[in-house]
Amino acid sequence: MQQTELADPHFVDAKRIKELGNAAELPAYRTMVRCLDEISVEKNREQLEALLRAFGKERQHFIDLLFTRDHRAFCIGNRWRKLRDALVMEKYRSSYGLQARHWKMALQTAAATVSNYWRLVQANALSRIRRKAWFARLNKLEQRYVHFLLGSLSEDFFTMLDGKCPSVVTDTEKESVASRKGLCKAMVRTIHDEQGKRPKHGRDASVWFDCSCYKAVVVGEQVRLDLMSLTPGVRLTLYVKGSIPVSSTLKLVKHPDGTMALHVQKSMSKSDIRPIDSPKASRGKLYCRALDLGFTEVATDDAGNRFGTCLGEKLTGYARYLDAKLKERNKLMARTQKTGKAKRRRMLRCNLGSKKFTKELQRIRTEIQNTVNKALNDILRQSPAQVYALEDLSHRFTFEGKYSREVRNLLSKWVRGTIRDRFLFKSAKAGVQVVFVPAAYSSQHCPECGYTAGENRQGDRFECKHCGHKAQADQNGALNLLLRVNDPEYRRYMSKEAVRKLERGRYEAWCKSRQEEPIKEASNKKRLKKAA
Repeated sequence: MQQTELADPHFVDAKRIKELGNAAELPAYRTMVRCLDEISVEKNREQLEALLRAFGKERQHFIDLLFTRDHRAFCIGNRWRKLRDALVMEKYRSSYGLQARHWKMALQTAAATVSNYWRLVQANALSRIRRKAWFARLNKLEQRYVHFLLGSLSEDFFTMLDGKCPSVVTDTEKESVASRKGLCKAMVRTIHDEQGKRPKHGRDASVWFDCSCYKAVVVGEQVRLDLMSLTPGVRLTLYVKGSIPVSSTLKLVKHPDGTMALHVQKSMSKSDIRPIDSPKASRGKLYCRALDLGFTEVATDDAGNRFGTCLGEKLTGYARYLDAKLKERNKLMARTQKTGKAKRRRMLRCNLGSKKFTKELQRIRTEIQNTVNKALNDILRQSPAQVYALEDLSHRFTFEGKYSREVRNLLSKWVRGTIRDRFLFKSAKAGVQVVFVPAAYSSQHCPECGYTAGENRQGDRFECKHCGHKAQADQNGALNLLLRVNDPEYRRYMSKEAVRKLERGRYEAWCKSRQEEPIKEASNKKRLKKAA
């Protein structure tokens, strides 16, 4: 068996997998959606909408407060509790009429939102810095200094944003941080580039309830919920279809079309893991499969199996519908600026209403999500493994047709995020690891001779211009990802230039060993235009 493993790239050293890092960690909880009885919702709609508005305003107030320099440290971990205790000591009362327990929930969720915002900024900034050429020239202590400040949310991170240089690592006799000021300036510049817009709570979008804010009683096949309202001693009664775990945190969500649903948080632990049957490896080895994510299908594995082949058709239909509707609505919006007030109101109400448009978008998105979920379930069942290797999902999907940039960007980010999040969750629940490897030129690289060029790939066909190797393009890309998992010279955060240099050097060495003339490298301008 060990001889077979040596020849088979699917059996990867466990140390190499640890080096790449497992991205599929079991989340602390999962969210279940429960439908509400419409009659009970309509009966309490006025009070529910008043509660939603008040909670949204209170939460936005705390989000704005936690972005101020004096209070932003309270978003770290559970420090929001210190702010809560300080407000209680000051006998704080909600300006929007929320009861004490509810404004505390608003503070807690606001702190989580601000914390997630800063962690995402840190992760994006660190990923971007790792790809810089100057980062590779730093010594290990300097790299540790960067990782320490951007690897987690801390007071030192906010101190750096204030223009100071925290001393989070100590110089040694062998290594020292040459310029803390220079490193901090580079990090702050990158953070500012990655910040984007600050989060905002959607107007009357949702309200949270912990177990002290509601009482649940099973009534036949439904659950009766008595929810805290704006008035002390008065509860709002709703009926829920389906069960609710004991001591769960609930989130009442109002959709754009006016309907409401209940999101129930269920805590997760190792007992929730349901391992899949995958090929076994000898000690110190793990069985790995590589997946190439695409547009026409959800994924193709290194054996050529395709999953979710109808994704491209559904995405094209979604893009066509969204593009046409946005153009139509933009024209109507421009016309409203040239009409009288009465006609403008009629046009906004009758021609530019959002209910029907939003409902159709939600239907199409749900259909696409179901396609993605089914494809990912099929991968785990039909192509099982102990580890899955994915390309680092920083690339964009390419849509055929002349759609607006807004539509292309929207669908690209949404599809990429949906596939990533769902696959990481499903893999963690199945007890499977997921690693990311650099995706640069994986669709253009020949695994036989090492020649890399955009001309090698033509649509779904791959044919090497040097050695003539032929393969299905997506399968060839997945195979290259699998080979990169086995190769320690490929690091997850390698830049395109570093990947190109490594592959070109190996290709020229291969040609020299066979006394063949290598094909000249394409000009820099042409190569960047066709880069994967």
